[in-house]
Amino acid sequence: MLKVADLKPFNVSNWMQKKSWSDTTKNKAIGILKRAFDWAVEEGLLQENPLWTMKRPAATRREVVATAEQRDQILEAVRDQEFKQFLITMSQTGARPGEIAAVTAKDVNLQVGVWILQRHKTAKKTE
Repeated sequence: MLKVADLKPFNVSNWMQKKSWSDTTKNKAIGILKRAFDWAVEEGLLQENPLWTMKRPAATRREVVATAEQRDQILEAVRDQEFKQFLITMSQTGARPGEIAAVTAKDVNLQVGVWILQRHKTAKKTE
């Protein structure tokens, strides 16, 4: 068994090579490990994070778009009406779940029939 004091990024890389993981899974695994060691440093359990220099592979996006038939099947299966409305809103707006969940009355313009989101992913780019 390897002690934390002896742990090097090489050990993690070697361990991950034995897995049939995608780069995204490797990215997330390294991120989790690094965060756990950061926590240990913050709590005074370690002097430094042994993985702080470890690079993570780039995560890739999944490009899967549900067909209209698949969306209908999903909506048919959902019994909770509020959640069903949430899913319909996501489908019709393209907004992220967190953006929809954060909508408040001040974001709603009933005269025009739109939401104007002040807090969103590209807010700083579109100011």
